[in-house]
Amino acid sequence: METIKGDSHNLSSPVVGLLQKKKSLLGKSDESNVFILKKADKGVYISNGPMSEDIKKKNLPYIENIPLQKISLLKEGDIVLATPEGQLNIIYDSVSRHNCIFATNRCNLKCVMCPQPPSSEPDPLIDTQMAAIKLMALHKPEYLAITGGEPTLLGPGLLELIAACKKYIPATGLVILTNGKNLRKFSFVKEIVELQHPNIQFAVPLYSDDYSIHDKIVGIEGSFFETIKGLHNLALFGQRIEIRTVVLPQNASRLVNLAEFIYRNLTFVSHMAFMGIEITGMARKNADILWQDPVIYANDLEKAFRYLQRVDMVASIYNFQLCILPEKLWPFCRKSISDWKNGYVDECSKCAKNNDCGGFFTTSGAYRSREIKSIEQQINIC
Repeated sequence: METIKGDSHNLSSPVVGLLQKKKSLLGKSDESNVFILKKADKGVYISNGPMSEDIKKKNLPYIENIPLQKISLLKEGDIVLATPEGQLNIIYDSVSRHNCIFATNRCNLKCVMCPQPPSSEPDPLIDTQMAAIKLMALHKPEYLAITGGEPTLLGPGLLELIAACKKYIPATGLVILTNGKNLRKFSFVKEIVELQHPNIQFAVPLYSDDYSIHDKIVGIEGSFFETIKGLHNLALFGQRIEIRTVVLPQNASRLVNLAEFIYRNLTFVSHMAFMGIEITGMARKNADILWQDPVIYANDLEKAFRYLQRVDMVASIYNFQLCILPEKLWPFCRKSISDWKNGYVDECSKCAKNNDCGGFFTTSGAYRSREIKSIEQQINIC
């Protein structure tokens, strides 16, 4: 999520709260872009311009001078973290279906296409994350992801987050985005399972049936077999598992082999997802070896899905545009890109399938297929 920055005053420690529009004396919403970040009987006032004198005189905590285009990202009902440095992080977007708890910056892999490379920044405070989860009970979200970095590196901290989700938002589908390496530890998986979260799923990447290709993509030798062991540990406890595969030049020709490997060796997997690449972070740095027009992969995807249909396995396609795929694959495409980095191009405005298409990563810039065109235009050409 994009960082929002202003000038902080009288704020000595981080505050997580629910964003509310400041009311006028008449009880109406103030039109001057002033919010209150509510936390129990306290509040942090937030303004796009200089804060009003009445707030300043009371020595209340406030953040002022936020650029108008940035404060427009804030909405009533959002759950926000405000820091003494004047930084605002939207932890929960009140109108989005793609919310997550960012558990850690750390990772135990070095994936060549990682959109958010690991860093040495300290992990988010567990107390702020727990406070956010508690506030989410007001929204009752359908889904929530725990991501990173690699969230299993939190160890006991991950157990705390899962337990909090069970306590405050038990009906929310919880997705743990993990590379699965640490799940090779049977005792750790057992601890997670013993929390008895009623609706949990693990989304684990597997990039090839060939261990050497997978390990080269993730940058650490031996990772393939550690991940496979983690997957089998999850299966021993009957956990729901989704396999995710980013389609790259390095693995595209073996998508059918991967589908067959999963069908024969990981029969317990409930869902497979084939994903288009986001060209940012390490993927941008390595674009010379990672970027190919996605239309090149269309036939490989179609072959993989023909096989998966024959063996009755459930699969989806994420992050690909409809117009560059065979029509037979359209029913498997999902609108999967998070709202805050999802966009469309001029050709999309004329397309009959605009509302069904997942669009583009705005973070990828100009990296997109040269074959993008409206579906109507393709029909006319044919």
